[in-house]
Amino acid sequence: MRSQTRRFIPLILFFISGTYYYLLSAKIFTWVYTSIDAGDWLSLLHWWYIPHRFGDPLIVLYIRFLSLFPGDDVIKLTIAMAVIPAAIVVAFTYLIAVRMTGRILLGIVAALVLMGAVIFTSQSGVVEQYAFTAMFYTIAFWFHIKGNKVGTLAFLGLGTATHITGAVFLVIWVVAYWHERKEWLKYSWVYFVTGILPYSLIFIMMANPNVPKLHTGGLSFTAVMEYFFSGDSISAPLALVAVPAKLLQVVQIILATLGVAIVPFIVGIKSMERREKLVIALIGFTVWFWFGSLYPSVWKYSCFILPFVAAYVAVGLSKMARWHTVAVVVCAVLLIGLNSVYYNADKLAREKPIASDYYEAVWALPDGVAVLTNRGGAYGFAFHYVLSEGKDVIPLEQYNPFDTTTGDYRDTDQRYKDCLAWLERTYGIKGDNMFEIMDYAYAQGLDIYYGSPLTPTWALMIETEDPNAAPSKIISVNTTPDFSTLEIRDE
Repeated sequence: MRSQTRRFIPLILFFISGTYYYLLSAKIFTWVYTSIDAGDWLSLLHWWYIPHRFGDPLIVLYIRFLSLFPGDDVIKLTIAMAVIPAAIVVAFTYLIAVRMTGRILLGIVAALVLMGAVIFTSQSGVVEQYAFTAMFYTIAFWFHIKGNKVGTLAFLGLGTATHITGAVFLVIWVVAYWHERKEWLKYSWVYFVTGILPYSLIFIMMANPNVPKLHTGGLSFTAVMEYFFSGDSISAPLALVAVPAKLLQVVQIILATLGVAIVPFIVGIKSMERREKLVIALIGFTVWFWFGSLYPSVWKYSCFILPFVAAYVAVGLSKMARWHTVAVVVCAVLLIGLNSVYYNADKLAREKPIASDYYEAVWALPDGVAVLTNRGGAYGFAFHYVLSEGKDVIPLEQYNPFDTTTGDYRDTDQRYKDCLAWLERTYGIKGDNMFEIMDYAYAQGLDIYYGSPLTPTWALMIETEDPNAAPSKIISVNTTPDFSTLEIRDE
């Protein structure tokens, strides 16, 4: 009877953690926990549409499938992309820890440690991809410790089809198990089917002239290379003076995430068998990228490795005195309680409803006006979401003003040229650059609004009725801005 009851523990953990994450989840459109991609994902509920790099084709298919079902967009996507996947990760973390320690209690402790991890909790209640991707990596590791290479490669592939880090994780896996490379190679077709083949969807949509060309261009070599490989670097060496501050930030977040569990984790990882070397390499890559990245929210990537960390906390506790387990449980429960008070995504979203206010402001615009907007970022993605819902406005897509060598704003990338062609086909707006499409819109008698608050860079080019409001009506345009006055260039 007891053994039968134990079989239900993963299911119980799934429902408990799922309820916890749902209660904390944001029920309105929000950008809390740097979920600025939310508008991008929500647009897929209404459009066949290519999101920001690198396309994430499995997410595209998943959200298009979800569009078949009724319900509030935000709540539906939050549950499907964050709450349920996060609860699955908790259940599999338990299973991994039990498999590695042979002790059910320590499996439960590992699940509690993960639930108490604030980074993981933050991504389990907003419209984002990190809990969804972590689910595939965690299940891949579950198959790995069971010695199932087909299952491992299948879920590594699914992870790759949701986030490009899956390709890096695959390389790390292969290097760690290089002595088994012939056997891994024998099953490589599995990874091809689940991880590489799905990206053909991106090329198919690029070739379709009716798919909005907001982040990608048409299907050409130049546009493909620009979409997948161009753009500002988000990982670069830190300036020496910035190292102490970044190091302090990393340490603070790790301690706030794990608490006293950091000690048994270190004990657990010190066995240094090949499996532990794999986990160290995965964690090492993630921390290196976190530490050296210029991307402000790269800490979210740690969601991918926190389930492994929690499992090795259990391994460490199996080698330590019982009081250590008690201390870790008390700390984890305390963190779960604190997170529910201070990191309640719904509460934070309603206290500062910036995203939902912007969403309503765009819907309140007069029908038929034009809006000059970013092709990305929080405001750009949110505008595209409203556009996908059917708001009658004309998008005038802007571009990086520094992407020019000629000074006349014609030396833009192929993606933007294709975007202009899409605007002409779809809305009848003609022009070879941003200023020309604005002139054409004005010539048609259209009012033009700027879609986000003015930054110092754009304030040199655009004057609006209220520079702090978004959207705000444009009252003048400067086609020859003097960027030399800027200390820091923003886009």
